[in-house]
Amino acid sequence: MKKLHTSLFLVLAFALTANAQINLEKTFSPEDFSSITVVHFPINGTKLISYEYIYEGESSLKLYNSDYTLWKTIKIPKGYYVTTVESRYLTGSQFKCEITEALFDTDPSTIEVALYDENSRNIKIAQDDGYVIFESKSLSDLGVIKVDNGYKLVETQYIMENQIPKTTAWNIYSLPGTLPCNDCTNNNNGNTGERPITFEGTGGFLSNPIPNPSSTEVSIGYKLPTSSQNASLQIYDVNGVSVKQVKLHAEQRNITIDVHGLTSGTYFYIINTDRGISSAKKMLVIK
Repeated sequence: MKKLHTSLFLVLAFALTANAQINLEKTFSPEDFSSITVVHFPINGTKLISYEYIYEGESSLKLYNSDYTLWKTIKIPKGYYVTTVESRYLTGSQFKCEITEALFDTDPSTIEVALYDENSRNIKIAQDDGYVIFESKSLSDLGVIKVDNGYKLVETQYIMENQIPKTTAWNIYSLPGTLPCNDCTNNNNGNTGERPITFEGTGGFLSNPIPNPSSTEVSIGYKLPTSSQNASLQIYDVNGVSVKQVKLHAEQRNITIDVHGLTSGTYFYIINTDRGISSAKKMLVIK
């Protein structure tokens, strides 16, 4: 009986182990980078980000796909480091932004990074190719808020009096893009890449394409969020490059897209409005 109990235990242990295996997929060393995190981009998908900070040298951000293949390398100039756009002088709802896809511009093929200059104390918003979109003034911080007509960048300027910051001005800038969030109120803070990317909560809907795959045209159903304006259907290839954009109208519920001009492959499409960005849908084109 004791041998029988032992055998049953070994069989049960083996079965549990077989159903609960945790397998090592990838090993990174501190020599590869000094920190690691994950962001979720609406168009470009989930990326694993490594940040290699080199004191008095050129640092870098490396963005990996979910299969650990390298997607992008962003060079950080000497004297700069990646920072968070989050104002200590703003109360209420604001959003933490370090690495974004389409907030400071409307091109998801480029990634935007917030950089802090250790010498001038300025904050720069730069694209992954080094182009500077925005640069704050000395002794100021930045914050992103949402208002009725979109997102705003708030620059708080201050001076130091007896080692205490004293605000001198607030500069408010309009932003061309949007954040991938559904609820942008009630202090619902968080990294932009970690927020829900659907807009169903505001009454929006986007269907899968019919037929899929297709070699001629596809039909896509949709409903725009309540009171939304400037809506468009945007189609991107697997590299995040925009290949087609079609204006949408609130009174319509369906649109037909001609795919004759697209090469064979996988595409993604979204609805972009002033009320936010929809979740992405996949479309296959065959010839």
